Amino acid sequence: MLDNDLRHKIGLKPLTDSMKEIKVNGIYASLYISNNVIEKAILFNNKNNYYSETDLNIKLNEEGKIITKSGKLKVLTQSVYEAIKPDKISITINKEGILVANHLNNRVLIDEYDTGFKTIIDSIEFIERYLNEDDTFIQRNIELFKTSPKTSRLVIKSGDIFRVPVKNKMFIYGRVITPLRESIKEDLPVTGNFDLSDWKVNVFDPNPFFIPLWVDFYLTKSHSPYLTNKELEIFNTSSSIIIGDFALRHSNYEIISKTKIDTSGIDVPMEVDSRYNYNPIFHYFNWGAGIVTLPINSELENDITDDKLKNRQNVHSHRLNKEIEQFVDTSINNEADFAIVDANRDLRSNRMRQIKLKLFELIGLDERVDYDVFARKYGFKTKIELIEMNK
Repeated sequence: MLDNDLRHKIGLKPLTDSMKEIKVNGIYASLYISNNVIEKAILFNNKNNYYSETDLNIKLNEEGKIITKSGKLKVLTQSVYEAIKPDKISITINKEGILVANHLNNRVLIDEYDTGFKTIIDSIEFIERYLNEDDTFIQRNIELFKTSPKTSRLVIKSGDIFRVPVKNKMFIYGRVITPLRESIKEDLPVTGNFDLSDWKVNVFDPNPFFIPLWVDFYLTKSHSPYLTNKELEIFNTSSSIIIGDFALRHSNYEIISKTKIDTSGIDVPMEVDSRYNYNPIFHYFNWGAGIVTLPINSELENDITDDKLKNRQNVHSHRLNKEIEQFVDTSINNEADFAIVDANRDLRSNRMRQIKLKLFELIGLDERVDYDVFARKYGFKTKIELIEMNK
């Protein structure tokens, strides 16, 4: 368990003698109450190397029922408890890593993964070492984490360069090609002889719960959080992918500068699949801002089906900074693994090369052709037009 000195350093409420520990049926955490207010929840499982501590501010009546903001009373059950938002700071330690988050200002102080720590004590000692680092950047982040107010709505724009902290105090740098806030408001245009109107397909919009950001990453990792545009420009960039805007709004990523986007070297996400009614009816190919439908080709269909059976799921970890690091590492080695970043079916993957070759043969294009050639052939928006549309 944390001591009060460490709690103070990261902004958690101290655990005091005035707090009474209670257990509620169905709730695994120990709750700490003072003056009819639940101040804190702690869940500790040494066997499974799990520890979480969350500051709360839940008012109770004399019967122990929750008094909601609207004045209604609720019985404290597991489902009610799980819906309660933290008051400010929370810390989670498990086999996946360490996460220290401020839920008021949406800042993350520590998001360390693949630590290899075997005990909770190892993780706590890591946190203490981190907090005591004689490093201006780290100490600035600690102060901002504890004291900065909730930021006003962040406006993310094309050309924004952002910094991603990854494990072992290293950093990756990405750039926003464009937010796609306008592109997702309309259905993609479809060409071909088949009707796809009842089936939403958009490689730019994989998740309806966030605004997609079209981004790529400089192919380098650095111990420096201060790389300049000039220093970054010497590196190639990765294939582009889609991430959610929450990454820049609710984490420890930070927009640090701006650059002009040259679209000539940017590739575009692409996927192919088949529509079925017991049997395959037609193929649909979504590349960027448009979809081409085409008749079933038995060879292509067999390849698509075989790949689905062998590679059914994405392998993403639900920890975005880890996924980005793995994606950049594989990209540096010219083996970009799109499954890591929730794009298992992307045709730019080395695994999908034979499918891509066959598909491009069917639509009459060289598989090395730039997206803009495809877009102009079918009347879809080019890369520049997409950026202009979403400014």
